[in-house]
Amino acid sequence: MSTAAPFVNPYQWIAYLSIVFVILYVIAFAIGFGPIPFIITGEIFRQGARPAAYMIGGSGNMIANAIVGLVFPILQARIGAFTFLIFMAVCVLLCIFIAVKVPETKNKTVEDIQKLFGVQDGTSAEAPTGNSNAGAYVGSTYL
Repeated sequence: MSTAAPFVNPYQWIAYLSIVFVILYVIAFAIGFGPIPFIITGEIFRQGARPAAYMIGGSGNMIANAIVGLVFPILQARIGAFTFLIFMAVCVLLCIFIAVKVPETKNKTVEDIQKLFGVQDGTSAEAPTGNSNAGAYVGSTYL
């Protein structure tokens, strides 16, 4: 047994620690940034437009996740650890975009949020001519 002692990895516990950190990351993402697209969708769209908005937002989220899952191994094989710099740049650009373009919705009604995005009321907007479903026209959407 003492002859095998030099071949025992003293840092074997790091593999278990990395698994714990991955699980902690998934938990933190799920209660942090993960649901943000769905929360924002519920705040900025009227009730009639929410189902379509949720489908577009959820589909976009899943497509982006699939792209990251497919592209990451290729980038990892080609540029190694520098792959994370690309993802960091995307995160920084998205943070700047959110800080500049996404308005604060705290303590605001849906109508106030619609005004922030420049959507007109249903009373001042007119439906385009030739539309058989003109009664369902609200603001800039037909939903």
